[in-house]
Amino acid sequence: MAIAFIAVSAVRLHELYLPLAGLHPALLVAIVGMPVVFQRTHARAKISAVKDPAMRLLFMYVGWAALTVPLALWRGEALAGLRNLLPAPAFLLAILLCPPTWRSLDRLLIGGILATVIYAFCLLAFGSSYLDRAYIGLSLDQNDIACMFAAWAPVSLGFSLRSTGTPRGLGLAGFGLLVVGIAATGSRGGTIALLGACLTLALSFRGRRLRVILLLLVLGMIGGWVLAPMSYRQRIIDLAQGKQDYNSSDYNGRLAIWGRALRYTISHPLLGVGIANFPTAEGRTLERAGHPGKWSVTHNTYLQASAELGLPGLALLVALMRNGVRRALRLWRPSPRGKPADPRRRPELLSALVGFAIGSVFLSNAYSFTLFALIGVIALADRSQLRDRAVALKDPGPTPRVV
Repeated sequence: MAIAFIAVSAVRLHELYLPLAGLHPALLVAIVGMPVVFQRTHARAKISAVKDPAMRLLFMYVGWAALTVPLALWRGEALAGLRNLLPAPAFLLAILLCPPTWRSLDRLLIGGILATVIYAFCLLAFGSSYLDRAYIGLSLDQNDIACMFAAWAPVSLGFSLRSTGTPRGLGLAGFGLLVVGIAATGSRGGTIALLGACLTLALSFRGRRLRVILLLLVLGMIGGWVLAPMSYRQRIIDLAQGKQDYNSSDYNGRLAIWGRALRYTISHPLLGVGIANFPTAEGRTLERAGHPGKWSVTHNTYLQASAELGLPGLALLVALMRNGVRRALRLWRPSPRGKPADPRRRPELLSALVGFAIGSVFLSNAYSFTLFALIGVIALADRSQLRDRAVALKDPGPTPRVV
């Protein structure tokens, strides 16, 4: 069930086929699947999952978002935003109720990789184009798609490095497809996020593995560059040359929007303007200033949280991501020199979270289920590692004979 949750809530795979989108499959999975999972799960496992630090932080985050509804600028929009966020605890709980084993973790990771690669294939094969930038589905624009690909690309690469034969080839093919997908979206933020994620993965290795990853990264970037539309290449060239565009000069550009988000945070420091109400605040500001333009989103996850949920909401979001980083670091650290590599290492988890965090600088991801999926699989990996340590302490092995 957790794999199905990731496919429909984090990857939005059902939106590739419009008739499925109207069935609300995420809600159906929660209603049908969660009672079955609870019935089959031992009481101690349920208590342990509910008490997990990530679970507690997410409950607090959703609860604080609910507190902003009564004082929101537009309560109807705030209620709609809260309704979309409410399944998040059930989504994370479904992952944490999986057995804390490496097999369960790898099955979740493979499920996430497959769902994302299928999305990338459909984007390249059947997607539409706007201003020479590919997109597909309903709720994700080009930049959202690129950030999702940047988060799952190192997971696919990490899977291939742990595998042999056909699985290794499939993992590399999936990584390549996601890189090409990012180029097809024309997203500069997605490109930066991919670079940060892959470099984080590479730094967790030494020697030959490090050289192999750097080579794969270079080859992937070359392939993405060759297959990318000319508009994407020009956007990357302009970024490298530091050329300014509407984002730095226009009233509706990102820098101006970020400045206004700071002002909303200062004027509403405790509860913000309300969950999902940043566009409403923008509309009122534009009306007072006499500027025509769209009711824009923040285009920055951290400013979105502070402007819509206040400083406590931002603190909870940062705490949730910090918890994921701290736990993922335990699985990222390379083995000391002279010792064999730990087969239980999963450095791609920290890499994925780093990619998402970088991409979120340019996107409104404060309520993203991709984030909750990454936090969930990281927590499951950490719980699997702790379980192994507990088993080792209970059974340290045969006592050596004294001769």
